[in-house]
Amino acid sequence: MSVQNIVNITEANLHQTLEQSMTKPVLFYFWSERSQHCLELTPVLEKLAAQYNGQFILAKLDCDAEQMIASQFGLRAIPTVYLFQNGQPVDGFQGPQPEEAIRALLDKVLPREDELKAQQAAALMAEGKHDEALPLLKEAWQLSGQNSETGLLLAETLIILKRSEDAEVVLKTIPLQDQDTRYQGLVAQIELLKTSRGYPGNSAVAAAGCRQPCRCRAGQPAGTAAASGWSQRRGAGTAVQPSENRSGCR
Repeated sequence: MSVQNIVNITEANLHQTLEQSMTKPVLFYFWSERSQHCLELTPVLEKLAAQYNGQFILAKLDCDAEQMIASQFGLRAIPTVYLFQNGQPVDGFQGPQPEEAIRALLDKVLPREDELKAQQAAALMAEGKHDEALPLLKEAWQLSGQNSETGLLLAETLIILKRSEDAEVVLKTIPLQDQDTRYQGLVAQIELLKTSRGYPGNSAVAAAGCRQPCRCRAGQPAGTAAASGWSQRRGAGTAVQPSENRSGCR
C-alpha cells in the first residue's frame, strides 16, 4: 500500500489534502470501526487505490478519532464517500456500494487508459525519446478507437523517425473535420520527405557509376544539382547533361 496514495486525515493535513485535489482527484472516506459496512468497504477502497496506482488519493477520516473534522462535513451516515476535484466535491455516496459502482464513479473524473498512454508518450517525446514513445502511441491510438488527436501525435512521431509511409497511413484515417493546420503541416512534411528521397538526380547518378563521390553523390540536395553535373530545364522539367562534364562521371 503506497503512503502517497492513501492518507489518514487529521487537522494537520486536511487542507493540504484538499489542495491536492487541484492536481488529482481525492476520494474522502469517512469511516468508523463500529460500522459493519465500513469494515466491508475499507478493503475495497484500499484495493482500488492500489490498482489505480496513484491516479487518485484515498483520504481516510476516522470519525471516532476526528469528530471535529467529521462534524464540519455535516455527515448523515457512515460510511460516506466524497469525491473532490479542483477543491470541490463533485460526487459521492453514502452507505455500502459495490466495487463496480465505485469504479464507475472514479472513471468519470480519471483519464482513460489511452489518455494515460498518450500522456506518457508525450512526456517521452519532450525528452527526445521518440523510439520509446512510439509503441505507447500505437497502443493509445488503437485503444482510443483511432482518436484524431492521438493519431496526429502518432503521425508526428513517425515522421520524426523518418517513417513517412507509416505516417501517411495514419493520416489517411483522420476525418475531414479534424484536418486542421496541424494535419496540413504533417502532410507537408511527408511530401518534403518524399521529394528529398525522390530527387531525380539520385538514381541517374547511381546508374552512371560516378567515380568521384565528392561531387556526384546520391541523395545530394536538389539545390546543388548544377554542382553534380546536372541541370533542370524549367519549362520541360527534363534533366539534360551539360555539354562539358569535368566531374569524371560517365
